[in-house]
Amino acid sequence: MNEKMTIIAGIIILCLIALIFVMIQIKPDTSEKITLEDKLDRINSRGTLIIATDPASSPFSELIPGSERNADSKCEPAAYTSDELKGFDVAVGSEIAKRIGVEPCFVTPIWTRIVNGDWADSWDISVGSMSISNERMEKLLFTKPYNSAPALVFVRQSDQQYQDIEDLAGKRIGVCAGCVQEKYLEGNLTLPNETIRCKIQNAVPVAYNYETLAFADLSSNSLPKIDAVISDAPIGMASIRQGMPLRPLSEPAYYSFFAAAIDKKSSTNQWIFLETVDKIIQEMHDDGTLGMLAGKYLIDDYTKEAGRFNISSLKQFE
Repeated sequence: MNEKMTIIAGIIILCLIALIFVMIQIKPDTSEKITLEDKLDRINSRGTLIIATDPASSPFSELIPGSERNADSKCEPAAYTSDELKGFDVAVGSEIAKRIGVEPCFVTPIWTRIVNGDWADSWDISVGSMSISNERMEKLLFTKPYNSAPALVFVRQSDQQYQDIEDLAGKRIGVCAGCVQEKYLEGNLTLPNETIRCKIQNAVPVAYNYETLAFADLSSNSLPKIDAVISDAPIGMASIRQGMPLRPLSEPAYYSFFAAAIDKKSSTNQWIFLETVDKIIQEMHDDGTLGMLAGKYLIDDYTKEAGRFNISSLKQFE
């Protein structure tokens, strides 16, 4: 009898073990699974696209002095309407919003806050001629580039000792704080599909929140604070058009592709929004809108080079 009881107990134990194994394999009910709100749905429901850009980066974006706010705007009081800013990036951002079917609203956080990600959903997208870099891709998602440009070194016209970028070794060079120009001088800039080698040895980067301040210092008649500025070509050339006694060195430091950026840490699902904006930018390349806007705001049109950029090479969807 004891032998039979032992066998029965063994069978019961095996059955219990089998039951526990089966229960472990069964996934829990997903009816309570939290699903993220779709960002594009949120934007459409709100009726506005909140765009981060620069308030003092002519010819890309700048506030219009004395401009009046659209009284019928849906934008929050702390945001700017499209009537209060001008420039290439402002026009591109406004066109993206128009094609989505909502109103563009602009905010102007400090640049380092934008490129560092973790926006806490304070804005939806950055349209600020942001260079795609490998470092930034760790925190941000990028659309297809809408523009591109070489980064040039600008010096005073009177400084004829500087003819090649190597001549600026050990000099103080103005850069945008948190921008790829600063990374270039530090020797750790990495751009997709490019091999970057800094040709200016032992330079001292001098960071500015706005490049316009760097160019003002470079062209000042007082004791020079800096010896040169590295900047995207359109910004430096705009300073020369405004009468600053500067000149660019002929050799570019590197070449950038500018794209709209989206924060990876958003509390919403961003993939449909990213795909939608990506498609809109491609349409703006194809129908000539970007070339037209470049002709209106910029000296040189580099949008065609941006149109040839293979966005799938970034492998963001993997």
